[in-house]
Amino acid sequence: MSELTGYVAALVTAVLFTATSVQFTLAGRQVGSLMLNRVRLVFALVWLSLANLAAHLAGGLSLQASPERWFWLGLSGIVGLVIGDAFLFQAFLWIGPRLTMLMMSTSDFL
Repeated sequence: MSELTGYVAALVTAVLFTATSVQFTLAGRQVGSLMLNRVRLVFALVWLSLANLAAHLAGGLSLQASPERWFWLGLSGIVGLVIGDAFLFQAFLWIGPRLTMLMMSTSDFL
């Protein structure tokens, strides 16, 4: 791989992050942030289930975990995918995609 590959990957990532934040903002204005989050969660559940099934069938996923680990995994999903994204989509509507993404990018450094 050349050095140029990394630059192209970074540029494509930035463009995709920008496009998705603008699209989620436009969709949130149409149907509301809560409905948008619910629809996205249904799609995420379907795609994650299919990906897990494919990984399990390929032999790369073990479902041999203790109930405590399943609890923490589920709690992490609820906090991240449900609560965190609900606030994210509402922020898109309140302050716009530009400032929301700016706050997200700077929050890792604090």
